[in-house]
Amino acid sequence: MSEVTVPKPEPTLTEGRIVRYVLSASDAKQINAARIIDGGKQGNTVYEGEAFPAMVVRVFPNEYVDRPGANLQVFLDGNDQLWVTSRKQGYGRYLDFGTWHWPERKD
Repeated sequence: MSEVTVPKPEPTLTEGRIVRYVLSASDAKQINAARIIDGGKQGNTVYEGEAFPAMVVRVFPNEYVDRPGANLQVFLDGNDQLWVTSRKQGYGRYLDFGTWHWPERKD
């Protein structure tokens, strides 16, 4: 007898949830420049397309026609973080830079 897999519903986007944010080229440039200019900010070099954990700090349910927008605090590999605003959810295997997605589950 074969096992039936029922897809899990997508979580609801709410403040305080952790998502993954994919850096855009301008995000990476801003982070790396800030680390050079401000000697107190330290961390590994970041690149466009890298994904980092981020906390949802504000949700805008009707910002985009097909999905909500969100402000995020992105946790970087260093002693700094990045605030990004009005970001939409990315979908699919190849996520757009500058979008967020739910963390992959490893059940």
